Amino acid sequence: MEVKDLKYIQVDFSIKDICELSYKDKISFDDKRMYDNIDEDDFHIHLSKFIESTIIRFPVEPAWLMLDNNDDYTVIKGHKTFIYIDYFLVSLKGFVKLEKLAYLPELNGLSYSDLNKSYQSKIEEYEIPCYVVLPEASDDVVWDIFQRLK
Repeated sequence: MEVKDLKYIQVDFSIKDICELSYKDKISFDDKRMYDNIDEDDFHIHLSKFIESTIIRFPVEPAWLMLDNNDDYTVIKGHKTFIYIDYFLVSLKGFVKLEKLAYLPELNGLSYSDLNKSYQSKIEEYEIPCYVVLPEASDDVVWDIFQRLK
């Protein structure tokens, strides 16, 4: 491997963009290992804190994605971020309720559908910093990136 083999770009995806990719099945982010010994209460608290972070504009950790030749994305690192987005805004929209928020306790008990348009817009417009490994990167490079990020 050589430095010239590193083919990636930095892109900020809005949550709205991520939802559209999810609706169109253009992004894969389900990491089965994440569900081993998962505590449902902890999951909901972390999801709530993530959503609160988007509203108050608190920075989140960058994600790493791999782009294939069909313009489909696979998450290499940052699975939880994408699962939180999917649960709250796509697959379980209206059912997942916020809880134990530190800065916006008035939103506790509300789902995405219950939030006013201002909060919904803040969430949708929030940008997740992403590094995208391009299709021309070799399998060795992708594997190396994956190993470094574990």
